[in-house]
Amino acid sequence: MMNMIVMVDKKGGIAKNGDQPIHIPKDLKRFKTLTKGHTIIMGRKTAEVLKRPLPDRLNCVLTTNPKMVNELNVSFLPITMDMVIKGYEDDPLFNHAFVIGGASVYEQLLPYCKSIYVTQVDCDFECDQFFPEISKKEFPTRMTDISDPMIYVTDQGREISYRYIKYRRKFVRE
Repeated sequence: MMNMIVMVDKKGGIAKNGDQPIHIPKDLKRFKTLTKGHTIIMGRKTAEVLKRPLPDRLNCVLTTNPKMVNELNVSFLPITMDMVIKGYEDDPLFNHAFVIGGASVYEQLLPYCKSIYVTQVDCDFECDQFFPEISKKEFPTRMTDISDPMIYVTDQGREISYRYIKYRRKFVRE
């Protein structure tokens, strides 16, 4: 029952030079509201960018080298892909967990996620990291899953349009 949460530009970009290209305060507040009290799963590079675990969440780092995570910060919990595969349906660690990046982690865990919470920004930030393509067949949306466009005004006075989209995996009954 994992979920993903991501901000993408109009080309699907998520990061430039190792960091999110824009920080929209309203979106950061939404991120906090959605993920608070839940497990968040990230890659090592995302953990390095954060520098510290996010409060009120179990902060897990997907890694093949748990020692490196412990060197980063003892408050991050190292997890492996085997742990995810074996426990994502039944383990409380993954109950309503949110995958928060980066690109490689999104790609690896997409098959195990039921929902994707996207903040779609109507700009091209010339990113060098991208979110994997979302299959509209596997993750259809309904009109109720798409917000009206909102405007964020940067400190330089530039208006940036964005919206929220929630994709839900289409489950097939057996």
